[in-house]
Amino acid sequence: MTTGSSVPEKNRLDGDVAAAIWLAEQSTSTAVMARLAAHGFNGLTPQLLSIVDLLDSNGATRASLAERAGLSRPALNRLARSLIELGYLEQISGSNGARVPRVRPTAKGIALGAACRKIRIEVQTLVAETLGEDGAARLSQHLQKLRAVFAAIASSRPAGIARPPAKRLRRRAKGDDKGDGNACAHCPPE
Repeated sequence: MTTGSSVPEKNRLDGDVAAAIWLAEQSTSTAVMARLAAHGFNGLTPQLLSIVDLLDSNGATRASLAERAGLSRPALNRLARSLIELGYLEQISGSNGARVPRVRPTAKGIALGAACRKIRIEVQTLVAETLGEDGAARLSQHLQKLRAVFAAIASSRPAGIARPPAKRLRRRAKGDDKGDGNACAHCPPE
């Protein structure tokens, strides 16, 4: 496969660890989204899935979810609103008369969580079959170390680098994103 240049993509990426990580993430996300769509879970993005595993049938406040997910409250609120609109979450009144509302998965959201867990096992099995058990374990260790490094970089993000606007994320979640070129300045082109 070739890209915009005449150099085959495989050779062009040899030694480019950042590009390899980014492409592996994109490929994994695309495969997971395709598997979820095949199971009837549509309108989702990897961002929306980031909080699915944090929910149980009792629900949680948005503030506690934001803290557990490592997201700002506004970011979590946008994700929760999108999942509510898609029918995966519902907002309920607080427990024991508390004023703070909670969100919890609907039956559709519980099914989504089960599908995500099943797909995660499929991915883990594929990685172990491809790299061997030891290779998969080493990859996991290396990726955890890199995640910590990238988290440190993200927490000190320069003022000129912003996250995608919430409006764009909502359009993506609804499948209305027309690819208008308003991607983040730091993201590779789609």
